[in-house]
Amino acid sequence: MAKLKLKNKKKNKIIKDIKKTKKRKKKDDSNNPNNIAIFKLTKVDFNRVKDPLKLREFILFFATPKLLRDEETQKEFSKRIGVGEDTLSNWKQLDGFWDEVALLRKKMFKAKSTEVLSGLFLKARLGNAKEVELYWKIVEGWSDKVRIEDETPETLLEKTERESIKKALNNWENNVRK
Repeated sequence: MAKLKLKNKKKNKIIKDIKKTKKRKKKDDSNNPNNIAIFKLTKVDFNRVKDPLKLREFILFFATPKLLRDEETQKEFSKRIGVGEDTLSNWKQLDGFWDEVALLRKKMFKAKSTEVLSGLFLKARLGNAKEVELYWKIVEGWSDKVRIEDETPETLLEKTERESIKKALNNWENNVRK
């Protein structure tokens, strides 16, 4: 029971920290990772949009986890900012929209990376295979992909070896043609 209360306290603290960060407003400094309320559109093509500020707000809406949003749904959001749902759907199709969402999401949560990695480390120490694998991928750069390396010899073949291979290839070609 005490563990559950502790987990809830930690969860509530994280939510509270993120909400504080979300509400914090500073000068228009889009490079400041703590300043997520004001950011410049750098990836999305907003030339066809009547009100880029509303588009920016919509990107912020999508970058924010549902748990932290003022509105739960896109429909509620569209009513609040006075833009039709169809328009919002069209905005999601704009070149660079999802890149902009990902960039903002990364800025929002970058400050929490150390805490997340710490939690991952604690889970990995307990031996949970998924957490161990993820830890090695993030921290140590491990990859489960197969690497193919060129093992071509650095030296050229001797003249006799090349002639022998050439002769074998000619014999093989002649046999295949028959």
